[in-house]
Amino acid sequence: MGLIKNKVYYTYTDVTILPGVISGIKHRKECIPLDENRMLPLFTAPMDTVVDEHNYQQFTDEMIYAILPRTVSFETRLSYSIKNRWAAYSLAEFEIAFCTESNKLDESNGIKALIDIANGHMKKVLDLIRAAKNIYGQNITIMVGNIANPYTFEKLSKAGADFIRCGIGSGCFIANTNITLSDNTKKYIQDIQIGDKVKTINGNYDVIGKKEEKTNNLIKINNSITCTPNHKFLVINKEDKIRINENNINDYSYYIEAENLDKNKHLLVKML
Repeated sequence: MGLIKNKVYYTYTDVTILPGVISGIKHRKECIPLDENRMLPLFTAPMDTVVDEHNYQQFTDEMIYAILPRTVSFETRLSYSIKNRWAAYSLAEFEIAFCTESNKLDESNGIKALIDIANGHMKKVLDLIRAAKNIYGQNITIMVGNIANPYTFEKLSKAGADFIRCGIGSGCFIANTNITLSDNTKKYIQDIQIGDKVKTINGNYDVIGKKEEKTNNLIKINNSITCTPNHKFLVINKEDKIRINENNINDYSYYIEAENLDKNKHLLVKML
């Protein structure tokens, strides 16, 4: 089964598993969560506070996929990848390791690699996935992310990504930023409480927890929005404006951090 479904999903609520009305299962022993490799569908976070060369096998023994983080030496990570074991890479490292035909690696055992970046919306991610797949085909398994738009999920899947990490930290806004609630009233962000339903990217309302206010290194956007430098905004390039309509805007829009916004190049996309 491919990654892409007919419905476009937006939130964790949308992708929650909905049980069938009637089941033919007679006993819970019949429910086997393991995949074809006899592993659980669980991955460790690629963080040095979670996994390294010393405890990697321990996670594997517990039927959990471990991912060697980028803090481990490049050579060690590469040795894991060509043994069909997960390791994480920066965008530049992935390009060097897997996208050069002249330096083709041993693929006999299969290769696993995670492009571990915060912004999986960059066009270069698509280009590198295609390049690696052109060289190794199905012998390389690629995980990418993070992303926060269902249409990006679709593009990455079509490019050849095998696993996609969903969810990007929403960034931070200053105190007294208005947040729209489900009853169409507004609250200041610092007053949001666990259990409040706030408006999401697709116009629906999801329950959210209390946000932590951060006030350092703030950026002001259009003299009206103040946020941290890493908060992402959906934009289009000004030069593409004449080509865009409501049917193709998702082909041109992408997310970019506030600190990288350029008033001479970008236009913010208003989310309805």
